[in-house]
Amino acid sequence: MAKESTSFLNDADKTIIRGTVYGLSALAVTTILFFSGRAIYRKRKSNKSESLSLNDNSTQNFAKRLKMAFDNDGWWGTDVENVRKVFVELPSKDEFEKVKKEYKNITKGGNLVKDLTDELTNTEYAEMQNILAAKVQKNGQKKIFDATAAVSCARRLKAGFDYKILGMPATDKEAVRQVLTEIPTQQAWQIVRIAYYKLYAKPLEVELMNELDVFDFSWADIIKNKPKK
Repeated sequence: MAKESTSFLNDADKTIIRGTVYGLSALAVTTILFFSGRAIYRKRKSNKSESLSLNDNSTQNFAKRLKMAFDNDGWWGTDVENVRKVFVELPSKDEFEKVKKEYKNITKGGNLVKDLTDELTNTEYAEMQNILAAKVQKNGQKKIFDATAAVSCARRLKAGFDYKILGMPATDKEAVRQVLTEIPTQQAWQIVRIAYYKLYAKPLEVELMNELDVFDFSWADIIKNKPKK
């Protein structure tokens, strides 16, 4: 006759083990459902952001254009000119905060500030920071060209002058042109001149003449054609 096997576990031990197994199974199911639900939610948010990105000057459009500038149609490097255009067109600092959230949706978790840091050179990043610094806080607020705006322009010009290509000194001429274009009046230009000299102890006109040559655009004509006030 076969010997009956015995167990070292009593009924209480067996109850605990069964409870633990059921609990772990429930936890595993809950975890799977949580991550599946989160993936579906993120996908829906991404799809919604993508569809809204077709609207000009929408928050989603700004976020999508930045992503496309980073991708640059698969070419090496970043389309800095289009990154600059987005920052110039942003209406406010608050809008940039919204763009960061939409960028995260479109890229399924991407961090816009980190990607800007990775994709841009130090001078390019400084330029974008200064463009943003001169923005009004909220959409719809009237922009006034004051000393703060002048300092922002001065710093952007300096970033353009300090530009480097493969470690070699160069000039980001499109960045310089953009700043000069944004200065609204000849009176504002004088404020920028003063701000630049206070920051860097160099005359701005001399810097411009040294950085641009006869084949480039005429910075003097850009200023001359502006209204006086």
